[in-house]
Order: sequence, then structure tokens, then C-alpha cells
Amino acid sequence: YSETPAFLAQEENLARFRGKKVLMYCTGGVRCERASALLKKGLDEGAEVYQLSGGIQRYLEAYPDGGFFQGSMHVFDRRGRVTGQEIAASASVSDVKPAVVIGQCSLCAEPWDRYQGRWSCSHCSLLVLVCERCQGRNSRRRHELFCELCCQQQQQQQ
Repeated sequence: YSETPAFLAQEENLARFRGKKVLMYCTGGVRCERASALLKKGLDEGAEVYQLSGGIQRYLEAYPDGGFFQGSMHVFDRRGRVTGQEIAASASVSDVKPAVVIGQCSLCAEPWDRYQGRWSCSHCSLLVLVCERCQGRNSRRRHELFCELCCQQQQQQQ
């Protein structure tokens, strides 16, 4: 979160959100509360910025089967990520569908859902997914990585 204020202070980043409905969620809701306030402040009045009250943690507690949530969420501890299935297991719920990996490695496009090794976009510093195999083979390519948003922006400029 510490990089969010500087990110949202840049007009080129705010432009990515203009005219769009934005739904933010984080683990417990605190960072989203702050980030959504910053985003609303930077955008025009009437900007449609929403957040998931209580974060994805509270949502998955309310819907242990995952509800509409798919995949896993990044957490800032040694686990690295948590799935709805893991949260349901801690709540002793038995009827839970297995987690789906919806992310992919930024280098080889293999399914991957763990942010490891602090690989980040060379333009905006957003974390990017890089699988274990590519982390070992491509350490010299760190400066070539771009997040999905920066890739889209580059394609629009061409």
C-alpha cells in the first residue's frame, strides 16, 4: 500500500480509471478504504469507486465455498497467498470447491498465483507473477517485465 499514494498522484495512472466502475478489495478492507478514498479524491466527482466491506477475508468467511471469488488472494506473510478453500478449512466447512489458478506467469504464461522473489513491473513497480521455473532462468530479464496495465497502455500508444 505504501506506493499507492504516489501511484495515484500521477495523472497517467488516474487516467486508467476514468469513466470506469472500480471495485477494490484487499485482505481485510483497511488498505482498500484508504486507497479508494485516494482514488475518489483524484478522480472527478461522481466517480464510481466501490470496495468490498471487510475485505476478501470477511467475504470468504461469509461464503466459505468461495461465492463468486475465484483464485487466491495475496497476503503479506510467509504464506504468500490464501485460497477460499484454506479459509473454509479453518472454519470447518466441508463443502468447498478447490481453488482455481487464474493468474499466469508473466514470462511463460503458465498458470501461477504466487508473487515470489519481488518481481515487479519495470515501469510502475507493481508486483508481477513469475513462476519458479522462470525465476531461476530469467533473473537478467527483470528489467523487461511489465504489468498487465502497462502492457495495455503501451499497446494503445502504438
